[in-house]
Amino acid sequence: PLDEALEAPATEDAELRLRLRRALTKLDAKQAELFALRYFEGYSNAEIARLFNISSVRVAVTLYRIRLKLQEQV
Repeated sequence: PLDEALEAPATEDAELRLRLRRALTKLDAKQAELFALRYFEGYSNAEIARLFNISSVRVAVTLYRIRLKLQEQV
């Protein structure tokens, strides 16, 4: 699962991490930025919503769709 890939130590499951990185490159710039802010930088949905001037609900839905897209590719 995607959540496990994001949390796996660098030495574990290198192949899964590589596939995830490749999948991330296929996202459009805004999707990649939203994903990175949430899962790599630790921003909350509310913080991301303020940065992009959109609702928190829209952030949550977009992140959900991004995760589905990544899971299909990974």
